[in-house]
Amino acid sequence: MKRPHHRITLDIEQPAHWAAIQSVQRMAVLGRLLCEGPATISELAVRFDMTHQSMAYHVRVLETAGLVEETGVERMTGKRPAAEFCAAPGAEKARIFVDPSSELGMHRLRSSMLAVARYTNDAFVENVEADLEQGEGGARALLNCALMTVSADDAARIERLMRDLSDAVDAARQRSRSESGGGVPLLAGIWLARDRVGRGPVADFEFTHDPAARP
Repeated sequence: MKRPHHRITLDIEQPAHWAAIQSVQRMAVLGRLLCEGPATISELAVRFDMTHQSMAYHVRVLETAGLVEETGVERMTGKRPAAEFCAAPGAEKARIFVDPSSELGMHRLRSSMLAVARYTNDAFVENVEADLEQGEGGARALLNCALMTVSADDAARIERLMRDLSDAVDAARQRSRSESGGGVPLLAGIWLARDRVGRGPVADFEFTHDPAARP
């Protein structure tokens, strides 16, 4: 029987939850399971060029946080049956709780955003390289970012909007250097997505301050 879909909420101040989201490597593992389906630890280790022991550690950290779980299926990938792991229901829409009055929470929030940005960049580069080397059908859907083929009019409009955005960011950066106090922390990212890529931990992580959401 199919289990009801639920929303996973992680508390950034809980060590087990924090461990799961502060690692770029673990974000990549979760992204692989979300976008390509279940895998054994050995398969993940080969994919990410890690030892079996290192990958087992990353998977267990994600499992402890509730983002990854065993499927209950064992497959023969070597001399003995190996457990298969998948992204837990709700992992693709995970919500991160942050207490804005907590110095530790806000510090970890900034660190998490940097990890998200690094993973986004790595996944984008890998998708682009796969497209260039293997053609449109060969790219691996790791994240909500990839090459698109668009009309000349759409391309021109996108370029104009991106120039406007770049100008706005530059202007805001200049003002932030001369002004102190107040303001709203902002982390902006743009993803150009294929229709077939509709999920991914980076694009869908949500940070919330709502006390009702705290796990």
